[in-house]
Amino acid sequence: MDDLLKLLSSAVDFAPSYRPDLCLAVKQSVAACSVCRDVCPHDAIIIRRQVEIDRVDCTGCGLCVRGCPSYALDAHVQVQPTPELRCGQVDGDATSVHCLARLGASDMLRLAGENLRVTLARGDCSDCPIGTEDTVTAIEQEVGEALALARARDRDLEIELHRMESLDRSLHQKKLSRRDLFRRGWRGLQDAAAEALVSLDLGNEEDELPTELSRRFRILKGGDFEAWSSVPWVLPRVTDGCIMCPVCTQVCPTGAFSREFEPEDREGTVLILEPERCMGCEACVHACPVKVIELDDAVTWGELSGGAMEACYKPPDPGTTETVSR
Repeated sequence: MDDLLKLLSSAVDFAPSYRPDLCLAVKQSVAACSVCRDVCPHDAIIIRRQVEIDRVDCTGCGLCVRGCPSYALDAHVQVQPTPELRCGQVDGDATSVHCLARLGASDMLRLAGENLRVTLARGDCSDCPIGTEDTVTAIEQEVGEALALARARDRDLEIELHRMESLDRSLHQKKLSRRDLFRRGWRGLQDAAAEALVSLDLGNEEDELPTELSRRFRILKGGDFEAWSSVPWVLPRVTDGCIMCPVCTQVCPTGAFSREFEPEDREGTVLILEPERCMGCEACVHACPVKVIELDDAVTWGELSGGAMEACYKPPDPGTTETVSR
């Protein structure tokens, strides 16, 4: 019977997509990261040269997506603004999603729409065939990050997460006529979301940044910040002792780090950081052979939006004219 249920469930594929070019297990080694495998409640993930997902055993809970530090996994959830959203284990006629843990922070902002309010209904996650009690923690983490993005934009966002047996559409939603729905249409829904924060229906080509990272940056970019304004982002800080080796540039999944040799007619080497490409995965922190990199969440809008910045400068060693190997 279990095999039959797995076969039937595999007819609807909820497994996330996977980008090896962003995966720390690929960029560094299979021992560098195993978060997705460790958090999977159904042993549907193994890591060989890269991550492999058993599309039959995978229930689509989204825990691996939420846990991946480098956005290498993506659930590709399609949501529209709605005041109520329920998971697949909750009864009712409100809009549903397979599992709430599939939602990222940007998805929650889009759900809230122009009213900046949404109710999320979950079932009993501790006894759920899709996820586990860890699902609640994953959802709450994304709620917190969504609230932080909204606060940065001076928006009073409300996201309520409740355990419920059923959730129906609000009275306002039920009373919408066909004419109302036609008037609002897709264009109207887009405009409403744009008024609240920013339009989030972004594509994601294979050579672009992760979708969620791009969306979060665009949400902040749509704000009216002073250069000194604090924003919810993290950036690596390089302290004294950097030997200007290429390790951080090699392990960074998004190419946020690069080196320049004798820039602007200066002698020495400069480590360059593109802030908007940093996703805080800590690959550089763990890989740095001299341990001089640490993440900092005290980031200003001026830093994040200012383009490439000098993260570290190393003058040439005194008494030597040897060219640094590229």
